[in-house]
Amino acid sequence: AASDVYKRQDMSQSITSADEATISKIRETIAMRKVSKFILLFSMGSQFDKLIVQTLDKLGVSTVIADPARIDAEAVKKIAPTGIILSGGPASVQNEPPPFDEKIFDLGIPTLGICLGFQMIAHHLGVPVESGHKREFGVHMFIQTFESDLFRGIPKESPVLQSHGDKILPTDKLEILGTTDNAPVCAGHKGHLWGVQFHPEVTDSKYGMQMYDNFCKIICGITDRFPAEDVAAKKIAEIREMINGKNVIIALSGGSDSSVVAYLFKKATEGLSLIHI
Repeated sequence: AASDVYKRQDMSQSITSADEATISKIRETIAMRKVSKFILLFSMGSQFDKLIVQTLDKLGVSTVIADPARIDAEAVKKIAPTGIILSGGPASVQNEPPPFDEKIFDLGIPTLGICLGFQMIAHHLGVPVESGHKREFGVHMFIQTFESDLFRGIPKESPVLQSHGDKILPTDKLEILGTTDNAPVCAGHKGHLWGVQFHPEVTDSKYGMQMYDNFCKIICGITDRFPAEDVAAKKIAEIREMINGKNVIIALSGGSDSSVVAYLFKKATEGLSLIHI
């Protein structure tokens, strides 16, 4: 079942509620980065989810990751993101629809769907989604069929990485922005909802970072960006002051959280010992 797929994903860094403690933590992080706007990323289980976060980090856009099975429309209202991104994933809107509150699509918040995320948007709009006769996998040539803010400054034809089986069919319910050789709707738009049937976050998608930048800057209006190096330097200075020359022992699991902490402490002090657990 789709719900089991999401239980197997590492959701340790995802928010699962919109309680006061969570909202406070989000505001604290945003304030530390000296920005006022952020993207809410619904992690639908794609192997590339972390690359989306890394790409937005490089752009200086703050990201909050959300558990799609627990964060509903009312929670999104409280969290108040500037934009929303739905990643790709292994589920199918036909046979095993992923856990997600479709009322989120009706909040009017600019939303970008990636692969499965786009299929979810299409399904919500009543656009047909069916199993493709040929599974898209690998690099394909994306051809823009309509000028849009999402692809501003990007050549009409560009290579993109695709990995999906279902395909979205053409309909007047969705403005078609581009195609590939066997994906008649490879990019589309309807009001505040946008989607692509490829992964802009991987290097094989040559202009993927520009697409994310366009979504954040032009579509969402996120113009204030955080300088990642300054944030790291500030944290290192705070740690150095806190430990005040003392020796530190860190139990390191190898996950992203403990690795980042270890890196910051390593920069802050020479008296660091790591224990792998």
